[in-house]
Amino acid sequence: MSWKCQNCLISYKKAVKRKKIRSKYNPVRVYRQKANLQKTKIGNKTLLLCRSCRRKLLKIA
Repeated sequence: MSWKCQNCLISYKKAVKRKKIRSKYNPVRVYRQKANLQKTKIGNKTLLLCRSCRRKLLKIA
């Protein structure tokens, strides 16, 4: 299985590392962060969905 949401095709998200300097947060660099993918069983199929898609589908079902 590939590391992508099977509903919205999200694989990575941007995230920012921060360093605290003089009581302020200084953005240091942008890095890639994996999406929060979870296995979800709907009917007989097992899908790999991100958190937001999983919540939407479980609300409907």
